[in-house]
Amino acid sequence: MQSVYFPRRTLLSLACVQAFSLLSFSAVADEQNKTDTAAEASLERLSVYGQRQSDTFGSKSGILLKELPQSIQLLDVDQMRGQGLVSVGDLLRDIPSANPGYSRVGPYQSFSLKIRGFAADQMRNGMRQRYFEDVDASALNSIERMEVLKGPSGVLYGQSAVGGVINLVSKAPGADNSGSAGLRFGTDNQKVANGDISKVLSDSVSLRLTGELERSDTFVDRQPMDRNNASLMLQHQVGDKATGHFVAEYFKRETDRYVGLPVSVVLPDQDSEVLDISSQLGEPGFTSLRSFAPLYQYWLDIQLNTDWTLTPRLQYQEFNTVFGQVNLRAPVTGQPELISRTGRQGRENDDYQIAQLDLNGRVTTGALEHKVLLGYEAGRERGRFTQSNIRTGTLNPVDINNPQYQYDKQEPVLDFGFDNFYNLDSDAWYLQDQIKLTPDLQLIGAVRYTDSKAGSGAWGSAAE
Repeated sequence: MQSVYFPRRTLLSLACVQAFSLLSFSAVADEQNKTDTAAEASLERLSVYGQRQSDTFGSKSGILLKELPQSIQLLDVDQMRGQGLVSVGDLLRDIPSANPGYSRVGPYQSFSLKIRGFAADQMRNGMRQRYFEDVDASALNSIERMEVLKGPSGVLYGQSAVGGVINLVSKAPGADNSGSAGLRFGTDNQKVANGDISKVLSDSVSLRLTGELERSDTFVDRQPMDRNNASLMLQHQVGDKATGHFVAEYFKRETDRYVGLPVSVVLPDQDSEVLDISSQLGEPGFTSLRSFAPLYQYWLDIQLNTDWTLTPRLQYQEFNTVFGQVNLRAPVTGQPELISRTGRQGRENDDYQIAQLDLNGRVTTGALEHKVLLGYEAGRERGRFTQSNIRTGTLNPVDINNPQYQYDKQEPVLDFGFDNFYNLDSDAWYLQDQIKLTPDLQLIGAVRYTDSKAGSGAWGSAAE
């Protein structure tokens, strides 16, 4: 093995270099500390704000969002609207495993919204919504946030909540007087005006008014979107231990049903002649859709004591729609440029009422702490669907090269189709228990029993 020899002078030089390096580093560190101290003295106070996680999901579960054992996403609606999103379906695009459904131009968007492959049940402030999205999927001006819970949640919200629940939380009145207004212009001749006013009326009463008006075309030819939305949110104190909440909202939407070129039509000369894809093959004077719906909610949070809260809830909602529709059928035999048509006209009127009573509190059994929710829900629905069909042979085939419309000048000949009544009465009892086993481990169990009676009969009669 070969040894290495360092002369004494070399070792001394290395020691001096190391000493000077330490002194230089110490001087630089002292100078940096002085600089940091001076910078800290000149800095202003910095405040960092985050989202409060003390709310409970669905406005009634009693389980804090941070303690919920299921996957949940919260979306700030105003922030999403600032990014150009205009409907509930658009908001769902940011949620994994959620299907945003077809666009808001479609007549009934709610049936296409899905979570994990199942229809997404929709709630408003924790109460079931039967027809909200069927009227105006873009009525987001009055919404503060959207909560999306994935997985079964039928114990609290009904046995059909299999894939998940969408809960829309209304904007609450602010702590002081404020207001805002806005205009939005966009592609497809989009024109939207909205307003938001929050006012404190007294020490115990405050309110918030929102409204939105849209007069726009859409990406679908000859299918404009006219809609109106107005909302009132009122909060009031009842003594020292109760807070009341009242929500009143009105939705109205008018649009047309567009009937364009059927994809099944192939003409012999199609390669040499380009057809106008925006051709209206229906009946502009007949194919319309008008929907309107009022919504009323009231709930009262009564603080019985430090551990128990009693909350009664009431909701009344209507869904009303009038429509005319023309459907394209097969081409006329031997004349592929002529498309046969059928049509219908009808209306649907529904009202849905729901009442809930929840008792939420804490109880201790031995070393275990229980967070208990005991509730009762009663539902009543009355619906009517009336339809008439265009008489066979009175609606002429349409020429895709030169469409001619007959209902601009004459009324359609209609034959009665049906007049259906459907009634639904239901009662449900549910119990949820959140057991705190350790500071970091909790067990949640729940059970629900539902008794439903459905049938048909005269308008307003009891279910059979």
